[in-house]
Amino acid sequence: MKVRPNSRYAEFVHRIERSSPEPKPWKGVTFRSVELEFAAPSDVLSARGSFLYGGRWNAPGLFPVIYSSMQPGTAVEEAFQLAADFDLSPDDIKPRVTCGIEWELSSVIDLAGSGLPSWIQLAIWLKEDFQRINDGGAETLCQAFGRAARNTGIVGMRCPSAHVGRGINLVVFRDRLGKKDQMRLLGKEELDKRLA
Repeated sequence: MKVRPNSRYAEFVHRIERSSPEPKPWKGVTFRSVELEFAAPSDVLSARGSFLYGGRWNAPGLFPVIYSSMQPGTAVEEAFQLAADFDLSPDDIKPRVTCGIEWELSSVIDLAGSGLPSWIQLAIWLKEDFQRINDGGAETLCQAFGRAARNTGIVGMRCPSAHVGRGINLVVFRDRLGKKDQMRLLGKEELDKRLA
């Protein structure tokens, strides 16, 4: 799907290039909750779904993003909220696997901390119904910001969850991972064995 670029994209690029907020290295563990059919290690880290269908921080068909959460419970709640957004009935909900991912990233901006510049209006942006806006052929503010961050060399963003109070997510621009960046799926061997 092609969407009309958001008119604030160039402004976001300019502000991010001026290091506001400033990118920093980040390392830690995050969690993804995926349907059993997509639990193969190569699928968990592929970001194919976000590329095809988009997400809060990327419009469909533009670039792949790995969405994960700082806490396993947040990852599960995010996944079930997504199911609710698509009006799935309880019978449509499939078994899921929650996986840990260990990261060492060279350039992450923190949108979950305090002291954000006033031009970043997350309280408004996170209320966007990105699927409805994309279906109408437009890119959201969050997606324009994500595209600007990615295109200025940022590898990832820590950001508040739009669905889980006090939940924090990590958004990683899969195609921007470089030699200094590392990701490792925890329990990969166990997943390979169980899913064989």
